[in-house]
Amino acid sequence: MCIRDRNTNLNMADRSGLSKALGYLYLLLIIIYTAANYFIFVFLTVRLKIGFDTKGIILLVIFHIFLIMFIWAFLMTSMTDPGRVPQYWGYYLDQSEQRNRKYCLTCHTFKPERCHHCSVCNRCVLNMDHHCKWLQVCIGFYNRKYFILLLFYVLLTLLVMVAGSTYTAVIIISKISSDTQKKSLSVADYVILVSYVVMFLLFLVLAKFFYFHVKLCVDNLTTCLLYT
Repeated sequence: MCIRDRNTNLNMADRSGLSKALGYLYLLLIIIYTAANYFIFVFLTVRLKIGFDTKGIILLVIFHIFLIMFIWAFLMTSMTDPGRVPQYWGYYLDQSEQRNRKYCLTCHTFKPERCHHCSVCNRCVLNMDHHCKWLQVCIGFYNRKYFILLLFYVLLTLLVMVAGSTYTAVIIISKISSDTQKKSLSVADYVILVSYVVMFLLFLVLAKFFYFHVKLCVDNLTTCLLYT
């Protein structure tokens, strides 16, 4: 029995280590994609196509405001502890509440309602929503609001980038469809067009994801409660 429990714990530790390694890879991909999109939008789209006139400067100011708020929400979501079970919780309940209290066999502690054990973080998370593999952190009681703000500012940043690049993308597409003007296109034009398509698709996906989580908050639910 002890050997079986030890093997189970080792397998859980191996899966947790693999999930963390993949999580850091996802985090690295986010950083690389954000940096690449920043370069494409600021130095290729705005600087080469739009120009640093009044329109371009206003666009860059709005973009950088939302970008700073996105980075702030990203850091707050990643660095804020999602919440732990209060010490000695469950020992001072009355008789009727004792029947409904839950016990975590891994953390060896009683758990409040909506508290779940995360196998990746190897801990119980207060009011756990889900484990975000892209941020390598659990979304719980204390950082869920920052997660919602993160999605909100990501959408605003993408919206500014898509809106600011639409006219340039339309011109590039019109040149591609024309045999006479197609030869005048540069590598930067194709990079801008590919980046625009990816940003547009990402905006649609994240908009649906943002709506899903806002609806959960309005309905007083979590992802764990919805799918368990």
